[in-house]
Amino acid sequence: MLVGFTTTLTLILLEVVLRFAPVPLPQLQQVEGLRGCYRVNSAGLLETVPGWSSDLTVDNQTHSIHVNSIGLRGPDVPAPVADEQRILMLGDSFVMGYGVGDDE
Repeated sequence: MLVGFTTTLTLILLEVVLRFAPVPLPQLQQVEGLRGCYRVNSAGLLETVPGWSSDLTVDNQTHSIHVNSIGLRGPDVPAPVADEQRILMLGDSFVMGYGVGDDE
């Protein structure tokens, strides 16, 4: 019981320190270009904003970022043709292509 209490207390203190410590995070400046790309939907979940577009600079390289009409990264996708198979990938910044242009 003492181990559980000590672990919980340590995690709470760590959370407080990390939340209020003035730690410079240059990565936060990079994601400023994503302001407006996400919104909270009616179910309280985070989603991309259809039609959103901006330039994002990552590691001194600027890329154009576009969200299509259905909320996916890149241009609108045409209707599938006969026998065409498509793959949907779910994920984080790697799947979103953080730091690369729409054509990469």
